[in-house]
Amino acid sequence: MKTLLLTIAASAVLFLIPLGQAADVAILNGDVSLTISAATAGQQPASVNDETGQLEWTTLEVDPVKKIIVQTSLAGPSYNLTIRAIGISSGDGTSAGEVSLSTTPAELIGDIPSGILLADPGTCTLSYTASAIVGGGTGSDNHTVTFTIMDQ
Repeated sequence: MKTLLLTIAASAVLFLIPLGQAADVAILNGDVSLTISAATAGQQPASVNDETGQLEWTTLEVDPVKKIIVQTSLAGPSYNLTIRAIGISSGDGTSAGEVSLSTTPAELIGDIPSGILLADPGTCTLSYTASAIVGGGTGSDNHTVTFTIMDQ
């Protein structure tokens, strides 16, 4: 029986720009748990997906174009974990598609324009997918996922 309990504790990083002005990224509905059940004999275990996480961001009128990068704290995970930004609010950035989480930062959303204000922040749904392979064993991975908004 292959069981994965994957806990994702998300955190956000505030990026400061000159003159004390700031762009901001925030996580809503933070922690996510994914469980992969035992595979049917002769088949790979089914991947599992969670789309309950939300991300919100703001930029100032004077900001250059920004991007949001993502990374995990877990080096050498036992299971594959990907993330995708879906349903990005109109005109507030472009999804980089499915990103494999690792300790190396990767772009999740790019082309974030200036002038996304707190009254109408950029938003998206976070889609996490975990997968395993037959013979990979059982156990759990615990990730702390960090999102950072920065100049593109």
